[in-house]
Amino acid sequence: MEPVSVATGAMGSVLGKLGALLADDHEVPNVDDVEALKAELQAVHASLKAISQAEDPGEQGRRWMKEAREFSYDVEDAIDEFMLPPRDGSGHTASDVFSEKFSTWLRDAAARRRTGQEISDSISRAGGGGIEAEDPRDCSFYKEMREPVGLDGPAAELVKMLNGGGKKLEVVSIVGCGGLGKTTLARRVYDTLGEQFEYRAFVSVSRRPRVVALLREIRSQLGCEHDQTFTEDEQSLADSISNFLQDKRYSTPVQIIGNLQF
Repeated sequence: MEPVSVATGAMGSVLGKLGALLADDHEVPNVDDVEALKAELQAVHASLKAISQAEDPGEQGRRWMKEAREFSYDVEDAIDEFMLPPRDGSGHTASDVFSEKFSTWLRDAAARRRTGQEISDSISRAGGGGIEAEDPRDCSFYKEMREPVGLDGPAAELVKMLNGGGKKLEVVSIVGCGGLGKTTLARRVYDTLGEQFEYRAFVSVSRRPRVVALLREIRSQLGCEHDQTFTEDEQSLADSISNFLQDKRYSTPVQIIGNLQF
């Protein structure tokens, strides 16, 4: 089961900022569109919570939650940019772009809301169990989540290394070509060691990472409380996480390197 804080934290944050956008004097191009988007995302948020609480949301449910979070990050990034002070006297530089994106966001949010409701209803009919995805793209999407053969030995060795053995080891790197099961191995080690830590996070980083979205995901998994109406940058997010983790026992120890991705 995916923790509720992970599945709903990102969407809760963007809902808070949409509310602030409506409440404050930001000269929103189209208030009706903002309110409509907020209503759609509230429904998506409800489905996120329902699906994340399922014993097994299934592959389709997990994929939908991941895509919904990424969508919320895109919307939140645009809101943050729009709420920044104008750069010159000619008006807000992000206003036109912000307005243009709303029609796309509304269509996207509506589609996600419908899909989320269908998945949630299917899980309810199945008695809380997950449903398997019928989309043929699922095979490639979950390719690396399959269980490769022969991971028991490497996983046990990594667990032993990270557990100490008298040495203070903070990071372990898993290096190799794509398709060898690096992420699956890292996930197994993470799950094995995770119970030792009250605070932990498991994130994927691309070659060109969106650092703000990455830090938000870490913060969400840690359950770090924050002001959802505050416009954030990389430094403020990093400071928020650092301050939250002071005097706490936490773990983010495994690095995966392959095809120039880590």
